[in-house]
Amino acid sequence: GGGSSGGGGGNKRSKSGEREESYLVKKYRADTYHRSVESFARYTKSHRMLDASYVRLPPSAGYTTPDRPYYMSIRIGGQDLSWGRGRTRDGAIDCACRAAFALVAAHGYTDFDVDDDCFTEMPPVPDPRGLPPPPPPPPPAVSEDRERRSRPPSLRFTPPPLALLRSSPPLPDLSRRTAVFAPSPPAGGGGTGGRSDEEEEEEEEDGAGGGRIRTHAV
Repeated sequence: GGGSSGGGGGNKRSKSGEREESYLVKKYRADTYHRSVESFARYTKSHRMLDASYVRLPPSAGYTTPDRPYYMSIRIGGQDLSWGRGRTRDGAIDCACRAAFALVAAHGYTDFDVDDDCFTEMPPVPDPRGLPPPPPPPPPAVSEDRERRSRPPSLRFTPPPLALLRSSPPLPDLSRRTAVFAPSPPAGGGGTGGRSDEEEEEEEEDGAGGGRIRTHAV
């Protein structure tokens, strides 16, 4: 069965002037039983959606393939709610009804599964060669990373680490030394009194008292 009869149907002119195949839901009689189609007819009746109809997407616009010749939408109040495609008209309507129930799942209609033939958004025009649609573009982050990898390496000067700039020679450890005040030798006394060269080097001139400060290791 291909839904060849489909009571309550007819051809109507679309907004573009092209005749479209349309069927009122309340009068449609499917050739093949589908629980979703029957349930949707009851749903539209209980919610008084009297103008709800099944509308075929025009094959002249490309909505037909050898394995899915029928693309049907559910139109309520002049707006398309959901879409379905199939080998037969009834099969496409079944997919459109299941997609519609997916949109109203909050009202308790959760027992209708959807698949790749059910659409809650306008389906793309199929490729006439039967090829799948091209993949979506990569997210911006991936594109930016790929562009950054393709750039030539930067020739900017890289300064050395801050730790190297702050390094300096270690200061002498004077914590274990003590200062001893020694009077300056009398003028012309001559000689160092037998002091070693190391003690001579450790003497420093005291600018205040005219003496010398001698440091000894403790």
